[in-house]
Amino acid sequence: MQVAASVDNLHGPGNKLGGRTSLDEHGDFIGAGVHDILTGSNPDGTLAAGDTTCHNWTSTSGRAMVGHSNKVGAIGGDRVRSWNSAHLSAGRTVLALQKLGSGGLVYCFAVD
Repeated sequence: MQVAASVDNLHGPGNKLGGRTSLDEHGDFIGAGVHDILTGSNPDGTLAAGDTTCHNWTSTSGRAMVGHSNKVGAIGGDRVRSWNSAHLSAGRTVLALQKLGSGGLVYCFAVD
């Protein structure tokens, strides 16, 4: 299934990413308990300000910007609709990622 027709569509409100289309590398649904995905990005797909990639994904220190694979959640009363920019992680270690609902997952996209 195509989830977006272009990069703009991928980061815009018309993308088809969500609970039923956000799959892991085995084609399985991503559970609600591990819905945070490591992105380091703003909702438009650009790099978020500051160190939101734990030193370019080379360190277990710092925090990372994460998105919600299921687009479910709320931050400060606002519903999270962005798959790629929801909130900062609690940290970058496995335990810190798990604390807020992450399995340390990342997205990969194929271009046809």
